[in-house]
Amino acid sequence: MVRYPHIVIITPSASKFEKDANHNLKPVGSSEPYTSKCKATPADEYKAEIKGDDGNKVNYSFSVSMPKVNVKYGFGSKVSLYLEGEEVVECELKRQFNGQKNTMLWV
Repeated sequence: MVRYPHIVIITPSASKFEKDANHNLKPVGSSEPYTSKCKATPADEYKAEIKGDDGNKVNYSFSVSMPKVNVKYGFGSKVSLYLEGEEVVECELKRQFNGQKNTMLWV
């Protein structure tokens, strides 16, 4: 049994900005896509809600387990899941949790 049979590509959204020398807003952090092995599990249609960062309930389509990353991606970052065969699912990040050994995403 393969622990991470799928592939995830996360393209960060610009969630934070700072002003440059000309007082123009520029995104902070990397905008480079990140690729990793993962395990994507479809959400149960009756339990597909989590609390968002603001405390409101948010629906999600997949929970994604992957090796731990040290980066916190912003809400709305683009997520591409490469599942069995040629199936590709395009989603947005709803929530992220970095544990001791792995990272969980809800998309």
